[in-house]
Amino acid sequence: MPTIDGAYDLVRSGHLRFCPICDGYEIAGRPAVVIGATERAASEARFLKSFTTDIAIATLGNTLDVTAETMDRLIDDRVTVRCERLVRCLRSEHGTVDLVLEASTVLEKVVLYSALGVRPHSQLAERLAVALDRDRRIKVGSHQETNIQGIYAVGDVVTGLNQLGVSMAQGEIAAVAIHNRLRERKND
Repeated sequence: MPTIDGAYDLVRSGHLRFCPICDGYEIAGRPAVVIGATERAASEARFLKSFTTDIAIATLGNTLDVTAETMDRLIDDRVTVRCERLVRCLRSEHGTVDLVLEASTVLEKVVLYSALGVRPHSQLAERLAVALDRDRRIKVGSHQETNIQGIYAVGDVVTGLNQLGVSMAQGEIAAVAIHNRLRERKND
């Protein structure tokens, strides 16, 4: 969640979004701003180019931490980078906001996305010696199995696309694997 006053209310009212995969088509050419300062924010900004040509990344005062290659791509795609601190975020019309940044013009009537990432709650897995990736997500195989026999993981805590539908499918894959494993053990 970005450090914006009333961020949770902005999410509830549809003024702050998290998934351009789910609702990017709703932009319909309107300007968009992606909050973030990492490769993830750059990737989401570039993804949104499918839906609009007017895109900016707002780092909210942080330094943009991307590779030179990514920066070149952002320039080629005409994605603007704004590194000023946020002064105020005001609701506007049709699910848009006006962003007031320090020492710059107001970004008016923009569709706002947060690309700050996910903090997986993998502490229990870690205590059980389940293998984790660098970002603390649980490593799983093709059937959602971990490195510990009998432990499976699904959803935002595993590496992959953070989508409800994906989590449901992962759960189904894990359930079938568990069912088959239990059936095999019963037949032994």
